[in-house]
This record gives sequence, C-alpha cells and structure tokens, in this order.
Amino acid sequence: MRAWVGFKQTGVPYHRLERFDHRSPSSSLRGYVWYAKSGILSFSRAPLELLGYLGMFFTALSFLAILVYVALWFLLPPESSPPGLITLYLLVLFFGGLQLLSLSIIGEYIGKIFDEAKRRPHAVIESIFNDHQGWQKEKRRTLPE
Repeated sequence: MRAWVGFKQTGVPYHRLERFDHRSPSSSLRGYVWYAKSGILSFSRAPLELLGYLGMFFTALSFLAILVYVALWFLLPPESSPPGLITLYLLVLFFGGLQLLSLSIIGEYIGKIFDEAKRRPHAVIESIFNDHQGWQKEKRRTLPE
C-alpha cells in the first residue's frame, strides 16, 4: 500500500537470523494459493470481468447451438438422436450462461461499491503554489487504479 500512494521510499538494512528449518511458515502450496487468491481478489476486479466474458461466451455459444439444432431438426429426420436429450443439454447451457452473466453483473456492482467503500483518494497533492493573482493551485498526481 505504501508503494500505491507513490511517495519517496527508502530501504532499511537489517540482519535476519537463519531459519531453523530453512522454510518460511507459509511455504506450502496451500499457503501460496491462499496468498495468490487474496492478492487477486483484493486488488483487482478482473475476475469479475472474466466471469462476465465467460457468461457472454456460454450464452452466445448456446444460442448459436440452438439455432443449429433447430436448423438440423428441419433438415434431418428426428429419429437420428434421442428425443429431447440435446434440447435439455442446450437449455442447461443457455440458462447456465445467463446465470453466470447475471452473477457477473451483480458482482461488478458489488466490486464498485467495495472500491468506493475503501475511500481511497483519486489523486495525491504533490505541491501547492500561488499564481500571479494569489490563487492557490494544486499539482496533482493521479494514482494508478
């Protein structure tokens, strides 16, 4: 978080003793997965956007498959496949894609609420100076999002 604000930083050298078993306490796969999940979900809304794209993809794919299925139903005899089985698969795919798309929209709203609830500044004022009329002007540095 200190690097996020963008102020000047300096390092403080120190001597650390060697660990007893040469491993950090969280150096297991489970610990690494937990830290990765926490980092991705805490600082990014990209997983929510990915769910939206997946929802759109599966909905569009199922819609195209339904169109192909209806066209084949008119062109081929219906005895070539089990009755209703493909229809059931396509409906499950379609409604699953719609649910994923709906959940991603709700998730995007919740993500925006979460970002707003953090109350982080949009910019940090680097310096204030006066112009020739005595008005104070601010030099802002926009922070990365």
